[in-house]
Amino acid sequence: MERPDRPLEPLAQALDEAATRLQKAGLDQPRLIVQINRAQRGLRSAAHALSEPASAEQLDALRGAVTAIAGWTRLLGPGLNPEARARALATIDRNVALLLELLGRLPG
Repeated sequence: MERPDRPLEPLAQALDEAATRLQKAGLDQPRLIVQINRAQRGLRSAAHALSEPASAEQLDALRGAVTAIAGWTRLLGPGLNPEARARALATIDRNVALLLELLGRLPG
């Protein structure tokens, strides 16, 4: 359950789980894992910037990017064909970049 005083913590936890799944999938993606961890730290440090009511739209945008990252990392595994794996990694990469961009736009 999302606490009103910590709206980004569930998103940060989802990113932590996504990075762990990516590592467990045995893929050599150190840059992507570093970017996911950077976004996770950004979410935790940006929590104060989302205290305004107008930030609901920003929170929804952040939530959408994290959901995409978490969902695609769940699909990674040994049975995934190379084309699907490439598509998953490209989608994860694109959403991590979007997430970092959104975090960079937050005040503070």
